[in-house]
Amino acid sequence: MNKRIDEFLESVLITENTTIVGVKNYNKYIIEEYINFLNTYFNIQPQNLKIKVNKRINKRTFGYINLSKLRNGKNEIVIESKGTNYMLSMITHEYTHIVQYLKNNLDGKDDNIYWKGKEYISVEDYNNLDYNAYSKLPWEKEALENQKKIPDLFINGNHLDKLLGKDDSLDYIINNNLL
Repeated sequence: MNKRIDEFLESVLITENTTIVGVKNYNKYIIEEYINFLNTYFNIQPQNLKIKVNKRINKRTFGYINLSKLRNGKNEIVIESKGTNYMLSMITHEYTHIVQYLKNNLDGKDDNIYWKGKEYISVEDYNNLDYNAYSKLPWEKEALENQKKIPDLFINGNHLDKLLGKDDSLDYIINNNLL
């Protein structure tokens, strides 16, 4: 096979409900287990969840979901690759938005963002917010809080032990507490 195709296939993990693209083997296993953890934590399981990890997104964005794709049943999280802990943090942030959407708290339509059924801000205004204003939006405030606390619950729990034996690099990371 072509080397580029081999590298791509090594970076993809597909399970019954989740596709993970763009990470090394050991991170695929960590992210898969983390998604299982998030499903239990939030008591929700988005169908057909896709996690795309890119080397660089843009200067202002480190991860995102697309609300119009969510409305069409495509649960896709795109995050920037900056190390395992960072990726778990960004997945948590964006997964929180999927949960908010599935619980009918967050929506986007007609070029506006809706929170709990009420028009809250235009997409254009949202895209021009500075960090201070952005962090005060109710859906972002919740996601920012979750991204700080939830990955630690996963890492400090026994969840990683389930992954021992799947990959030599992962075994080394887990056995030496490198997360």
